[in-house]
Amino acid sequence: MEIHREFLSGKTIKRNELNELLEKHINYPYALPEIIKEMTSKAGKSVEIYFDDNEKSFSEIEFAEKEIQLDLDDGIIVNGKMDLIKRKKVDGTIEKTIIDFKSTEDAQAYNATIDQLQLYALGYYALTGENADILEIYNLDKNQKTEMNFQLKICQR
Repeated sequence: MEIHREFLSGKTIKRNELNELLEKHINYPYALPEIIKEMTSKAGKSVEIYFDDNEKSFSEIEFAEKEIQLDLDDGIIVNGKMDLIKRKKVDGTIEKTIIDFKSTEDAQAYNATIDQLQLYALGYYALTGENADILEIYNLDKNQKTEMNFQLKICQR
């Protein structure tokens, strides 16, 4: 999140600044020192891999940690925060991707994450008037992404 926000604000994070950035966000108040060291090392490696694999696509970032609110009628309101939205030109058209980061593969059931991403797509549509083209789950433990093509169908009441 911090890397993406810094990029959007015009500041480019360099690879040698990642550890400093990580130190600002690491917080294990009740963990034993050896656990803190292990978790910090694991997080650092994950952030470095993510950075190396994705730095070239930071220019495609449209939103990072963008809040949405959807009124689904009947008193149902959904609030959320989309982790990352990218826009890139592909074959002369703009492709929009909504990305949800997970720290572990079992952080949330896969189907729940798909439902979450579909709500984000509705939120993106409400925010921009545009449809998302791709929904993506990015697993930070494995630095692996799972993408699916998406087409939003709006039904009028």
